[in-house]
Amino acid sequence: METKDQIIFAIGGGELGDYETLPIDKKIVEAADAQRIRKRGKVKALFIPTASEDDPEYCETFEQVYARSLWCNTDILYLYGKAQTKAAIRRQIEWCDMVYVGGGSTPAMMKMWRKYEVDKCLRRVWKQGTVMAGLSAGAVCWFKYALSDAYVGRWTTVSCLGFINRACNVHYSSEKGRKKAFDGLVKRKKITGIALDDNTCIKITNNSYEILKSDDNATAYWVTPDRGKAGRTEVDGWGEL
Repeated sequence: METKDQIIFAIGGGELGDYETLPIDKKIVEAADAQRIRKRGKVKALFIPTASEDDPEYCETFEQVYARSLWCNTDILYLYGKAQTKAAIRRQIEWCDMVYVGGGSTPAMMKMWRKYEVDKCLRRVWKQGTVMAGLSAGAVCWFKYALSDAYVGRWTTVSCLGFINRACNVHYSSEKGRKKAFDGLVKRKKITGIALDDNTCIKITNNSYEILKSDDNATAYWVTPDRGKAGRTEVDGWGEL
């Protein structure tokens, strides 16, 4: 059996419904198409809106972009207000060629995922070649640690899925206080972090990365622990993790 790549697209922010990230979204669909075994029909895209508590407007936005503009066969995994069995959730996740996770509250999402074993299902299909993607909370969830502002008045370190042994921060240059707070996370956990501006994406394929942008002025940074401080280095192009 052909070995499939393990691919993640983590997008630092941007308005999906305004097509701000469309060049990145196109690359996500292209990667999913290249990975799938059965090439007939449309790419099957699953939207997981848990972080927004399954917000209906967000779900409609995803349909607008991925079903009507990018011509995918779409489905949505609802976890709020709907009785779901773990077996049904597993079947829905196994159905797709790509997963797209929306933004919102990272800690609430991780709690809900662990309750329904979504985390285990996602890890299994990712290892089998299903492309993982997401924006904001949907970007940081794939990493070991994330910085969250879900709780008003304080920054929170969240333990996420750990597919990638790094920390991740989004909206890096657009939200006040994020740089200082993420520096603190990196120093405290003694872990390298990737910091992403809005409209910037890190695509991770196995042990390599590539920086993608839908805005030339957006930037990504490696943030590293260095003798009790945090060092920041602008990153572009591609390289090894």
